[in-house]
Amino acid sequence: MDPVVSALLAAIGSSLVALLLHRSASSKFNIALAKQLESTNAAEKLIHLKEMEYLSERNKLISEHADAISSARALAFEEGRKHGRSEQEFECARQLADQRTEFSNRLESERNTAIAEAREKQRAEYELQQKLFSVKISPYVQLLTDEGWISDTHEAKVGYQYQLLVNGIPAFQPHVIVERHEKIEKVDPAVKNALLTLAQSCAEAAATTYLGVSPQFAKLAPGIIESKKK
Repeated sequence: MDPVVSALLAAIGSSLVALLLHRSASSKFNIALAKQLESTNAAEKLIHLKEMEYLSERNKLISEHADAISSARALAFEEGRKHGRSEQEFECARQLADQRTEFSNRLESERNTAIAEAREKQRAEYELQQKLFSVKISPYVQLLTDEGWISDTHEAKVGYQYQLLVNGIPAFQPHVIVERHEKIEKVDPAVKNALLTLAQSCAEAAATTYLGVSPQFAKLAPGIIESKKK
């Protein structure tokens, strides 16, 4: 065989072998590359899924946080509203209590003023009546003597005399009220004093009890002793 042909055939054979080897290596590389791409895609898909789960969890947390904030704000608003209403009710109650106290004090003041005015009016009327009308009451003793042939007999009438006065001036004739009759044997200063003392008691009792007149209207006057003959 021609050496040239042999060399050419050898070169062609070597090329074929090299081509076959290259194709085999390329096929293996492609297979490895495909596996690597598949693994990369799977990893990227897992990362994408994890990212989606993270985003979903984050959105859930954000939503829950927003709901919590909204609930907290609503609760705070409600508590504030209730607190404000409680303060308003307390303020209204305090103002009402102050108004009642003020009204009670005003009523008390008006009542005291009315009482003072009524007392002053009554005092003025009382003083006017005292000046206009009064009763003079005097202890009264009347001694009656019956002169006999042998001896005299004596009788005493004990009581009081009263007279109505207008502005201090007698308005009517005096009137005598006899409370007791006494038989006496003789008339002397001691007997007269005893009779006047008894008449004084009758006059005081008349001023306070029988006449029913206030002592300011009933003016006690000095005692009166009258002597008469039967």
